[in-house]
Formats: sequence, structure tokens, C-alpha cells
Amino acid sequence: AQVSAVIICYYYCFSYYLFVIAKLDIRYQNQL
Repeated sequence: AQVSAVIICYYYCFSYYLFVIAKLDIRYQNQL
């Protein structure tokens, strides 16, 4: 159960990271 929780946490943090990167990328493209 502990291993599953760690995997879910990593997956959630990774998804959030990709979301932030995509948001910053869109903002950067809008400045151009």
C-alpha cells in the first residue's frame, strides 16, 4: 500500500509539473 501511495504521489507531481511547464510555454509564446 505504501508503494502505491508513493507511485501516485510521483504521478501527481509529474502531471502538475507538466501542466506548469505547458502554462509557462504558452505564456512565453504569447509574448513573442
